[in-house]
Amino acid sequence: MLKPLGDIVVIRRSPPEERSAGGLYLAWDPDFKEDIGTIVACGPGKLSVKGVFIRTSVRAGQKVLFSTNGHQITKVRGEELVVLREPSIMAVIEKEKNQCPRRASRSAPQS
Repeated sequence: MLKPLGDIVVIRRSPPEERSAGGLYLAWDPDFKEDIGTIVACGPGKLSVKGVFIRTSVRAGQKVLFSTNGHQITKVRGEELVVLREPSIMAVIEKEKNQCPRRASRSAPQS
């Protein structure tokens, strides 16, 4: 496996969605490359201009949205991986939490 240096991040692309949120099957284009993936490995960080060490803000296992520009594609053990710098990551995709509001307790009105 690759061990990135500095602020380099290695990402495994997510396969394209086969169905839409409404359940419709989507047409599949073999040339389409998803810009969403899971971080496989990331470097420890880099030194700033002032000599202060800045750690990477992402970690392995996170699902991210990354820029389609400025990255390197490489194959390791037959698997295609994307190698890029941490600033090319635009967002971390978090799992949706069930946002059901809690019910207010029902108590008798006080007079």
